[in-house]
Amino acid sequence: MSRQTRTRSFFLHQFDNLGSVKVGCEIGFTRYFFRPQPLRAPEEIWGDVRALEQEAEGLLGEIRGVGLLVSDLNLL
Repeated sequence: MSRQTRTRSFFLHQFDNLGSVKVGCEIGFTRYFFRPQPLRAPEEIWGDVRALEQEAEGLLGEIRGVGLLVSDLNLL
């Protein structure tokens, strides 16, 4: 079998099943477009947590009819 016959055979058979051919590429968006944000200081995070706790306690106090705050309990 000559090289030309083998090449022609491969060339003709590659077009038998064109439905399975997929064209395209996958882009890792995080690799190209993600910009990390600097981390916040722990003191700032704790301040936000304390503020949320006080707000939640205030809302619960309104529901219960009691004006008690976390800062009044001296838990922190």
